[in-house]
Amino acid sequence: MRWSESASEAESEASYAQQQTAERAYQAWRRATILRYQAEGDVETVNQAKALVESLTQRAEEGIVAAGATLAAAASARNRATATHDEWLGALDAALAWLARAEERLARAQAAYDAALSEYNRPRVT
Repeated sequence: MRWSESASEAESEASYAQQQTAERAYQAWRRATILRYQAEGDVETVNQAKALVESLTQRAEEGIVAAGATLAAAASARNRATATHDEWLGALDAALAWLARAEERLARAQAAYDAALSEYNRPRVT
């Protein structure tokens, strides 16, 4: 084999190796680009998820505050209702005691009336 044939063959192999290397480099670049776009999409998705979590956390904290205020208002309303209930129970007890005394007075008055009527209707000896 002559030197020119060897050089031509070496050049051909070098050209082939260069093409293969360029193809592998292009494929690696293409894969890196795809991965970069996917990573950018993932970063955006993570940022959106983070914003959602922050929003939900804030809403939950606001809900806790509102629940605390509602609980305090309910406790206050319960205390007022209990006081009103106790007041009305006292008034009911007083009214029932008054009713009992009035029924006793009525019974005495009815007995006095019956006695007076009986005395009035009793035959008289003249």
